[in-house]
Amino acid sequence: MTRIVGGQEATPHSLPWQVTLLIRRTYFNGKVSEHAYCGGSLISREWIATAAHCAKDKYPAEDMRIWLGSHDLTKQESSRVKRSVIKKIQNPHYNAPTTDYDIALLQLDKAVEFNEYVRPICLPEAQKRAIEGSQSLISGWGTLSFRGNTSPTLQVAVVPIVSRETCNSLRSYHGQITTRMLCAGYTEGGVDTCQGDSGGPLATQVKNSDKFELTGVVSWGAGCARQYKYGVYTDVSYFRDWIDKMVNQYSRL
Repeated sequence: MTRIVGGQEATPHSLPWQVTLLIRRTYFNGKVSEHAYCGGSLISREWIATAAHCAKDKYPAEDMRIWLGSHDLTKQESSRVKRSVIKKIQNPHYNAPTTDYDIALLQLDKAVEFNEYVRPICLPEAQKRAIEGSQSLISGWGTLSFRGNTSPTLQVAVVPIVSRETCNSLRSYHGQITTRMLCAGYTEGGVDTCQGDSGGPLATQVKNSDKFELTGVVSWGAGCARQYKYGVYTDVSYFRDWIDKMVNQYSRL
């Protein structure tokens, strides 16, 4: 799990595609708790994109909850919409040891209405490579430092896309970055996703537009915000065709 390091509190509801994944746990005494553990992005009225490692077997669909339209997770917010998950689809090639193919789709039990607080993010064209150096937004309620405390309010930061060559260099990830992954961050570190941000968006503004595209899904990294250890994201453009296929196959709308 991961959270934003070196960012700032987001303007409330400025990232209306950002969602929270919670896991519902029932204890022996009958007490039920819901614990936020990952992020995700709304991509249509009934689908969320997240990381495959946020949809593992230990997170059964019937115990997952989605909060949309949130800013402060500790407060009751009138903008918040709550949904359950009726289907989770992990990419069939997901490889836990290497974190390759780290993407999953979650189908909501009921479609959401779009408004100023709840709105989907656009998907990139298939195989449309992110441009090195382009500035992207990372966001989440994760920890503010490695193994630190999570944030009650949504945090956001800006990071540049880093080339695969740079990210695969000896001092960075030494060949671990596959064609399904992309990297973003600063050589000197200081700004990154961290525990609790996993599954959330790496969002890039579309040129000459106020729209944003889901360039990446928060996946993994060595620690948080360390020098040469960029944040690693699932490259959504690689999976555009798979996403379309799954959404078309299972959508009820």
